[in-house]
Amino acid sequence: MVFGSRVQLPIEEWPQPLTNIEQQVLELKPSTSLMAHIEVNPLITAVEKFSSLNELKRVFSYVLRFIDGCRKRRATSAYLSLAESDRALEAIIRITQQCYLRDELKAVKSDEPVGNPLRPLSPILNSAGILAVGGRLSQAPLPESSKHPVLLPKTAHLTKLLINHYHDMTLHGGPKVVQSLLQRFYWIIGARNLVRNLLSKCVKCIRMKPMFHQPLMADLPASRFAQGRAFLNVGVDLAGPFSLKSGPRRNSPIVKAYFSIFVCMSVKAIHLELLSSLSTPCFLAALDRFIGRRGLPSAIFSDNGTNFRGAARHLSETHQFLASSQPQIESHLLAHQIAWIFNPPSAPNFGGLWEAGVKSVKKHLKHVLHNQSFNYEEFQTILISCEAICNSRPLCAIGVNPNDGVDILTPGHFLTGAPLLARAESDVSETYIPPLKRWLLVSQATQCFWKRWKSDYLNTLIQRNKWTSSTDNIKVDDVVIIQTPNCPPQHWPLGIVTKVSPGVDNVVRVATVRTSHGVLSRPASKLAILPVGDPRE
Repeated sequence: MVFGSRVQLPIEEWPQPLTNIEQQVLELKPSTSLMAHIEVNPLITAVEKFSSLNELKRVFSYVLRFIDGCRKRRATSAYLSLAESDRALEAIIRITQQCYLRDELKAVKSDEPVGNPLRPLSPILNSAGILAVGGRLSQAPLPESSKHPVLLPKTAHLTKLLINHYHDMTLHGGPKVVQSLLQRFYWIIGARNLVRNLLSKCVKCIRMKPMFHQPLMADLPASRFAQGRAFLNVGVDLAGPFSLKSGPRRNSPIVKAYFSIFVCMSVKAIHLELLSSLSTPCFLAALDRFIGRRGLPSAIFSDNGTNFRGAARHLSETHQFLASSQPQIESHLLAHQIAWIFNPPSAPNFGGLWEAGVKSVKKHLKHVLHNQSFNYEEFQTILISCEAICNSRPLCAIGVNPNDGVDILTPGHFLTGAPLLARAESDVSETYIPPLKRWLLVSQATQCFWKRWKSDYLNTLIQRNKWTSSTDNIKVDDVVIIQTPNCPPQHWPLGIVTKVSPGVDNVVRVATVRTSHGVLSRPASKLAILPVGDPRE
């Protein structure tokens, strides 16, 4: 037994460590550092802290007045004079030229040739000791400031302040107006591009005339190429109101009526249903009539009900109806195992197929209705006639070769096997055709239509008719202007992008924007990006 401290024992009897830790010396690589001496003019740093030319001149005027006071040259007035303001501007110009045009100043003072960018201008020193343009207009009947304008570099902060000052003075005038006023007193190297660049970042000008973000046109969805029966995938929209007579009498009260349009996503066939009112039971009854005549669709596409909420009432009540009736309609479709897919809010270009269908129907209605008032049955007959006309229009261009035949492919071929306005054919019911051959003939005719649909119609969809150029995607934290209908541009709300939803091609076409009134989901085509970090913001 060992008593006392172990330190009193010999070293040989000390307990051995459990593990031997090998100490590794890390390789020390030599580090190299590069030091550069940069001279920073504190006066230039002070100039760059200002975002307004008037504020800069005011501060420098008081600084020069303080210096004069220290030299016992007291100011005669408590307010700044025009001479003091001009003197301060001359001092700021000297500081700028000494920082950016130092070599040119030395060359002119020593009567040496200047560098190539300024050599055609023949720079000189004016009476105030400021570098100015010599030029060839010394004998011209112009003011001295126009004959020998002051030289300023385009990278100087003072140059940007001058451009912004004249832009504000001309009530946000264009580049030509600003540049013409500048050239009366100053000569800026590369002024045209600089003026255009700075004016394109003016927040007030952007808010008055924003450039909205228009991404590349997306690829067509798979529902446009689904080969099956007609109206398997359907786009739906509502249109109206139309003024109809409630009865056959001449003095019958005038009531409102609407129509719903169902467009087949594959063959562009349309189906019209007349609605007596914008109520949920009325729309669901029209939907049931469509299903009973055309079959059960697998998916229904439509615009979001909040589209054009700020528009006029006669244009927005159909969309407000969709917004208020959305839960009842969704539950009705769920019972039929139908998916209802909404487009983003305020994005009518996402539903261009049914928007074009509504446009075509209204075009025919304008030629018929004029200012007349029809009753319910008469207007329904007119709608069905418009439906037959639209389903008889050709899906592809009409050829000029007589060998191609005269039967042009139309949406009616996929509904009845021929255009809906085609004349009746001769009676061949007495001709005997074996049942098997009859079935083969029907199948062959149907497959022939789809073959022509693939070879003739699909090729017409390959081109992008607009939105052909790709732009930079909208990013999170971008400050944007949100286009609002029936509202002047200066009152369009501002927002910050909090979430983007890129498509399968990684192009952002929908973004979530946070505003002072809440969170909105808007298409990229309704958003204009504001410049961030600009001194004029």
